[in-house]
Amino acid sequence: MHLKTFGSKLSLPSLHLTTGAWAPKFYNPNKKHVFDLYRTFIANLREDEVVDVHQVKWESNVKTSALDSLKIAKHDHGTHVVVKPDVFNYVNFDGSGWNENFWLNFGDQNLFFAYAGSLLAQDEVQTLEFPELAGALEYMNGTASCAIEPYTLLYGQPRPILFSGVHRMGALTLGPSAICPQGLYGNNFEYATPHEVEQSLKVFPWPSDQKYNILSMSALGYLSGTYTKDQIQVYIYTATLAFSMCRWHCNENAGQEGKRVIIHTGNWGCGAFGNNLELMSMVQYAAALLAGVSDIVFHTFDSHSEKVTNHAIQRFGALIEEHGEMTMDQVVDVLVSQNLTWGESNGT
Repeated sequence: MHLKTFGSKLSLPSLHLTTGAWAPKFYNPNKKHVFDLYRTFIANLREDEVVDVHQVKWESNVKTSALDSLKIAKHDHGTHVVVKPDVFNYVNFDGSGWNENFWLNFGDQNLFFAYAGSLLAQDEVQTLEFPELAGALEYMNGTASCAIEPYTLLYGQPRPILFSGVHRMGALTLGPSAICPQGLYGNNFEYATPHEVEQSLKVFPWPSDQKYNILSMSALGYLSGTYTKDQIQVYIYTATLAFSMCRWHCNENAGQEGKRVIIHTGNWGCGAFGNNLELMSMVQYAAALLAGVSDIVFHTFDSHSEKVTNHAIQRFGALIEEHGEMTMDQVVDVLVSQNLTWGESNGT
């Protein structure tokens, strides 16, 4: 495998991602309504505001140069782990100011492919609260020979995408409430009334400092049986590459060198795709150690997933102590030896 260290990069004007030919093309009426409620926010976007897009790809059959030296050392506790039974609230972890937070997008292999329709799972929530993401997809699809391809995994080869400087224009209350007893998440969004959606939405005022880094990476899905080496290898390569991109982002941007890299993640691939939460937690913890990120925060949604994730972190810590120093490929072999099996899709 060969890593194109610097990958492909674009800087896309925020105004062009929210107006004109590249604007999101929501066809679900509720999503159209939400986007219309952002009109004042969008009208105040400055001409010089941009969203930076960075994609790094693996190429087959060539030895890596940038990641092949990464190792986890015995007694390695270099990454601080926090496990919380909540959802993304986009409150930056550690208020010291000397840190850079990155929020995971658990997308499909086809980037944001369902953003315009009636579903409102994690991927679609982000494209609705951060509509520049949908605009970036429209740009990729509408631009011949675009340097960034709208795929986060292609032919088993990871190609994560990092979006930086993305505005969060609104926040949706997704769970059951007095206004919307059934909640908005998942398939419930299709049946909500415009009034329920509007009353569940907080539109942020302008000017806004609600800008974020969104990191999109995809898991495999809808499989069964015991995990194979090829499957676990895809996961370790994907997460390590994606998390390393976050470090490179800070090192390559003036004034950000040496910042703490804080990854906000959760139950990656364990919803509709049906992955095993224990494995996916170990994979992400291992990738954080390999990539050398400062902190990883698991937002696990509920207390059951919190317990599973904590157990996974402890289990992988014990494996480090047992096996000692491990390269990426040795981590893959150790995880394969655990004989973990696929879970089941939750249908969202």
